[in-house]
Amino acid sequence: PLSNRNEKPVTNPVLKKMYGFFQKIIEKLTNVYGKLLKTALNNRLVTIIIAVCILVISISFIPTMQINMMPMGNNDSITMSLTMAVGTPLENTKAVLLQYEDIIKNEIKGYDTITTNIGSGGRGSTSSNKGSIEISLPDEPIESAAEIQSILRSHFNDFPGATFSFGRGFRAQMMGDDIDIAIRSADLDAALDVANNIMEVINNMSNCSEPSIDMDEGLPQVEVVIDRERAYQFGVDITTVAQEINAALNGTTASTYRQNGEDYSVIVMYQKDDRKTVDDLESIYVKGSSGMISVANFATLKKGYGPVTINRENRTRIIHVTTGITTNEKANVVEEQIKQGISSAFIIPDNVTVSYEGSWQDTTSQMQLYIKIILMAIVLVFGVMAATYESFKAPLINLATIPFFIIGVIFLYKITGQAISLMSMVGLIMLVGIVVNNGIILVDYTNLLVGRNIPIMEACFQAGKSRFRPVMMTTLTTILGMLPMCFATEGQSVMVQPIGVAVVGGLTSSTFVTLLIIPVLYSLVMKKKDVKKKATLEISENKENN
Repeated sequence: PLSNRNEKPVTNPVLKKMYGFFQKIIEKLTNVYGKLLKTALNNRLVTIIIAVCILVISISFIPTMQINMMPMGNNDSITMSLTMAVGTPLENTKAVLLQYEDIIKNEIKGYDTITTNIGSGGRGSTSSNKGSIEISLPDEPIESAAEIQSILRSHFNDFPGATFSFGRGFRAQMMGDDIDIAIRSADLDAALDVANNIMEVINNMSNCSEPSIDMDEGLPQVEVVIDRERAYQFGVDITTVAQEINAALNGTTASTYRQNGEDYSVIVMYQKDDRKTVDDLESIYVKGSSGMISVANFATLKKGYGPVTINRENRTRIIHVTTGITTNEKANVVEEQIKQGISSAFIIPDNVTVSYEGSWQDTTSQMQLYIKIILMAIVLVFGVMAATYESFKAPLINLATIPFFIIGVIFLYKITGQAISLMSMVGLIMLVGIVVNNGIILVDYTNLLVGRNIPIMEACFQAGKSRFRPVMMTTLTTILGMLPMCFATEGQSVMVQPIGVAVVGGLTSSTFVTLLIIPVLYSLVMKKKDVKKKATLEISENKENN
């Protein structure tokens, strides 16, 4: 009917046709569902086995899927950093960057601007051997960021002695490097040797990109090694030695004078010609117990290189070897390959410890946390349903269908080619509360029919057919409401796209499974209750006949 006593009849011819069209579709779907449900109820064990097999097959696809901490959208810019040998003149660094500018202009299409920064180091420092080029991309670039990086990477070998790396977008910077290997040791030289060996292993792997060590190449230095016994014999204090050498090289403020209202410092230091060579340093005199003693009498000067920075963590020296991974590679697989390469290439000394960090380890720990949250959500949902039904069986029937939303989630993610992320886990948490709604509708109405003394098998069949329409309406309205989120690919909206994909895929599969599995499970779980009711009815009828 097109109306009831509480509604006005539909008179618009267009609406009548639309209503009739959808009515026919619902009726056909209801008839098809009725046949499927009847088959499922008559073959309950087979139905459950098929559903479980599909679930297991779907779960087996998870290891083949990409897993990221956060969804990665299109980059609006690409930053390529250049590092040359320490002490490289600024003009040489500039020449390399200008050549790369020409490569960009000739080979890359559809960029907005090119910004070149010469003499810039990391963390705001300045170095003549470093620089960077930033390429700004339009909203709809002709070539993707990965394609542009591939073009630029093909020219790396054209510049021997130069090291290039690509910067990471804002979200990627928050996540950290794909793979981060931390080397800890009290012996900095031993840690650096291990780091260099790991770099050799990574450089030989084709699925790693832009590996780097967070310790810059050391600056030239002269180390003053003091013979403490000889220094003691000459009555020389080590602190005094350090002060005298520093004063000779860097100067010391002897006095100040004022002129025209301005104060000027008087700095005393050796002349430039007297502090050029190691021999000049050995000729510095220090006051001893018996007079002035030259440094050469109690110290040895060694040329070498010293680290620019020394990082410590919990008072232990630490070096990070980081690397990205190429497109379509999985961080966990690459990390395992690196471990195997290290174990076969060299032996890690006992005084050095190596641990694996980076975005993959962070993602793993966060995924474990979200799984705990999902389990907690299931417990809370069960508690609410148990209190409502005043029974444990009905809530358990509903909860048994929750794992089946994984089927649709994995299927839709595989089709769209998206990576699983923490935002996907947010969608799964939402699904825990959404998918049970359809089951509540079916179980509640089935309980009502059973309460009217209708046999359980018949009650399950009638409840499924009569509740098919509201279940489909609930599902369709939710799916249609989430579809815009599934197609959100512009700007920051890409962050919420995995939620929409997870909800749409999970709700679709769970609805079909719920419509078949819940009646089957209900008929199995509540079978004894049906037998007891029949026995009670037979006894009461016998009493009335007597």
